[in-house]
Amino acid sequence: MIGLALFLTIGLLFLLSNIALMVWLDRQRSRGGVPFHMESEPVLNKSSELGSSTTTPLVKAPPRHQPSAPTEIGTQPKVATRKLKPTVHGNRHYPVYTPLPEEIALIPHYEHDPDMMELDPAIILPSPGDCAPQLRANSTFFTVSMYSFRYQAKAERLKASCEAVGVCCATSLVPSHAFGSKEGTPFFRSRFIASKPLFVLRVLQKWRMPIVWLDIDLEFFSYPDLFEAGAWGESRDVLIWNWQANVSNLLGRRLKMASGVFFINATERAEALLVAWAEAMAFANNSAAPDDQTMDELVNKGGWIDRLVFGWLPARYLRMSARHPAIVPVIEHDRGNMPGQNGYGLNFKPVLPPVNYTVHFSLP
Repeated sequence: MIGLALFLTIGLLFLLSNIALMVWLDRQRSRGGVPFHMESEPVLNKSSELGSSTTTPLVKAPPRHQPSAPTEIGTQPKVATRKLKPTVHGNRHYPVYTPLPEEIALIPHYEHDPDMMELDPAIILPSPGDCAPQLRANSTFFTVSMYSFRYQAKAERLKASCEAVGVCCATSLVPSHAFGSKEGTPFFRSRFIASKPLFVLRVLQKWRMPIVWLDIDLEFFSYPDLFEAGAWGESRDVLIWNWQANVSNLLGRRLKMASGVFFINATERAEALLVAWAEAMAFANNSAAPDDQTMDELVNKGGWIDRLVFGWLPARYLRMSARHPAIVPVIEHDRGNMPGQNGYGLNFKPVLPPVNYTVHFSLP
């Protein structure tokens, strides 16, 4: 009897704590504590229904700030600054950094190796002209990827899936001699990964249209309607697959990125984040670090969470069969293989590089 009473007491306490948590979250939302642009599941407009053959061109998001000339290297504008302190929402392991408004208005450029900001000349940028004419004519975004010779079959599989669902995509071959190394070596792999944000940045700057990146081992199973205009209501600068999007106590303000798929809009803010990501990967201490964890450092510790309008992609946009057996995929991860089965991971922990100089944006 004592054991039963103890069990019922524990159950009642658990129920009351969950009710208290839900009440607290409702109050936070009513006060604006959970920003709309951090919601992970959008409400689709009728114009963006799955499989729609007529789409509205993606409208460039209006810039929040007007850029001025950058400050001299090594100097800082005269604004109030402070060391960012973590605001913890119930879990000390996942701090949420809230910068001052003056800090949000500063767009940092980070210390880096200038040579690593030059894309290897052996890598040819893809063109929307590589797509079939009917796909190119109706496309409002351009899907790209890179691959090496060992992944030729998966590159063909990705391109076939693009054509099957009606997506304009193109891939770029990275020759085995690129980066002054040899395919299959740790150096080649680390430089390949470090070049991803720079590659996407150069494609964005050349074609000035929204860009979607897919790792070469992914494939489309249906048309990705969330990359179309109007799918999220308010236009988004960046769409990312975030492992921690639905962790309630983080309020959608912490990123743990899976970089297999992401969307970069043709906005000044999105381009600024790509530049920062490429610079961070070109920082000496990060040259062999994972690209997704480096993005995490920028967003979580560098204040970028408040500089852009993000959207967190749902699980069906990077469906891993072992983890999501009941989810119908839009984008499938390496069909038939466990995550991480091919190749090997990078174990170097990235750091947020020192700020080299800043570009000041006037607050509206």
